[in-house]
Amino acid sequence: MDMEAADSRPATKGDIESLRRDHGGRMGGLDGRMDKLDGRMDKLDGRMDKLDHRMDKLDQRVGVVEKKLDRVIVEVVRTQADVREIKANMANLATKDDIRNYVGTIQDFAAKVERSDRARILHGQALTEGQVTLKDHERRLRTLES
Repeated sequence: MDMEAADSRPATKGDIESLRRDHGGRMGGLDGRMDKLDGRMDKLDGRMDKLDHRMDKLDQRVGVVEKKLDRVIVEVVRTQADVREIKANMANLATKDDIRNYVGTIQDFAAKVERSDRARILHGQALTEGQVTLKDHERRLRTLES
């Protein structure tokens, strides 16, 4: 019998059974691998959801830091105005009591500046940490997407 004649005949139940016996194990293995892949994809979806949640929290924290920094900037501007006023008053007054008052005001101002500097440093560190975390998350997302 030639090959074309064998190919044109319909498959019998015996042919189908023989095919199942020969290739059935492979199909079962493929199903298992697909199930495993589905499980991994579900885990990946969960990790992405967690990452999204963490990014939302980070965005909120950055917003809080920005608001605090705005308040610090306003306080520094006010303090600068106070210094200008002190300088103008010092030019007109030179009594010992006035000098003591000015020294006290300057010391208060210096303390405010120190607090503002500390706050700015802390806010800068928080922003830097947030940026580092964000870059790390972006790196991990790219790794996960690859």
